[in-house]
Amino acid sequence: MRAGSAVTTQVLSDMGKALKRAARGTDCVARYGEDEFRILLPHTDTPEAMIAAHRLRSLVEKQATARRRKVTVNIGVASFPADAQDSSSLNTRAERALLQAKQAEKPETSRPPFDEAAVH
Repeated sequence: MRAGSAVTTQVLSDMGKALKRAARGTDCVARYGEDEFRILLPHTDTPEAMIAAHRLRSLVEKQATARRRKVTVNIGVASFPADAQDSSSLNTRAERALLQAKQAEKPETSRPPFDEAAVH
């Protein structure tokens, strides 16, 4: 998707609404950059965050399918304090996991080693 087009804007708006509906009362869903969202899951360890990531990805992709738009979702998971000791390091770890998830869409020959915190 090209960020800025009317279709992209609508898809991102729909995604944000779906994520907020699916979030718990303690979760924080926010748009981050042009076409990304960040979801903070307080009091959630890595295994629980991975379950949430798979659930949210499935929910968003099903909603998009109902509107006859093919949308894929890539998710990077990072947990505090298991993966990082401060917000900057946590952000870096989440970005790295997201990049791995995005690279998982590429052909086998160009994939880096898979990290379990990357959800494709």
